[in-house]
Amino acid sequence: MDSTTPSHAENPDVREARWLQQFQHGLNRLHHDPGEAARIDAIIREVEETPADGPNLLADPLVSAGARAGGGTRLSGTRSSGAQPLLEAPVEPTRRPPGKRGHRLRGIDDAVGPAHRSWLEPVRHGFSTSGMTLNELAGRTGYSKSRLSELMRGSGPHPRWGVTAGVGRALGMPMPPMLRLWMNGAREAGKAQSWIDACAQETAVDETSQPLALRALTSAMAECYTAFASAFLPASHQAEKVVAEAFDILWIHWETALASPNVHRHAWHVLRARVLSQAPRDRDGRVDMSATAFSTAAAHRTKDLDELWIHVQETGSLLKAISQLPDDLMDYTVLRYLCGIPQGEIPGILGVASAQGWNLDREARRMLEADLFAADHAQEGPTGR
Repeated sequence: MDSTTPSHAENPDVREARWLQQFQHGLNRLHHDPGEAARIDAIIREVEETPADGPNLLADPLVSAGARAGGGTRLSGTRSSGAQPLLEAPVEPTRRPPGKRGHRLRGIDDAVGPAHRSWLEPVRHGFSTSGMTLNELAGRTGYSKSRLSELMRGSGPHPRWGVTAGVGRALGMPMPPMLRLWMNGAREAGKAQSWIDACAQETAVDETSQPLALRALTSAMAECYTAFASAFLPASHQAEKVVAEAFDILWIHWETALASPNVHRHAWHVLRARVLSQAPRDRDGRVDMSATAFSTAAAHRTKDLDELWIHVQETGSLLKAISQLPDDLMDYTVLRYLCGIPQGEIPGILGVASAQGWNLDREARRMLEADLFAADHAQEGPTGR
């Protein structure tokens, strides 16, 4: 038997470690051939669908999985359509699932912050797709309909962990990421750490690991995701926190990610939604990247105050133009020119075909040059003075 092939009798932990190592090797190869993103998506699905004592699907991941998948998954388009992907906007059902009884959920309270929404929206989505009514959920959790309705709307005081955990378990959600997201929401609501700790001790949480494929995705993408977040959130701890939240949301909704046409694309949408929900905004409600001008390498090298001021003004104009690009163009430009990620790796991060990278670069440059030229011309005035 090949030494890299897990045997049926092998310890499950050892087998999983080998699969993870081989899967990581396949993802590393993606950086050298980003066109293989679709095959990596196929590997993710096959690992998740394989029984614990099944064959070694990852012995030659980029070849075998791609061939079995019949050419890989469908890649989504480049230009922004204006439609928000799953988990980027409140996931309200447009109508009841067939045969579902009871009233539709009312909308989330406007006062609910982004950290609270990070776990509330997946809970609402899980409830809406479960086919349960509030009466049935009340029967499973032991909490009243009015209390559950309040939790689902995000109204009233921030719910205790015991209530949140009861609903999450009834909907089959993993508890470790739920608890972390709930804690972040409680801090956002101004709850004292002592209150949060006391609530968390009321209901025990069993330690469980991320699904194998999600762990590999996390290992491969955490660094570049954090670099992207740092372009909008200069405080490093905030960028790392938002990226951790994104992976926890993916864990809660991992089955939804696997059901999407493109797992990498779905993961990127979840990440950018979390980042932009935390990013500062200008008076017009657009993303404000001006603080990033102070964190560039050129700004750090500048000792003269006048030179620094000129640099910040010039960089600020460019960052404003970048923030107004269509979604994919903005994402590509930030990753390529602010984060310094090699051009060939970016399509795999965004979950698009490798050939689209050149198109994104060309179109972003064209739009930026046009915007900056128009801004310079407006400052000079019609006479050029």
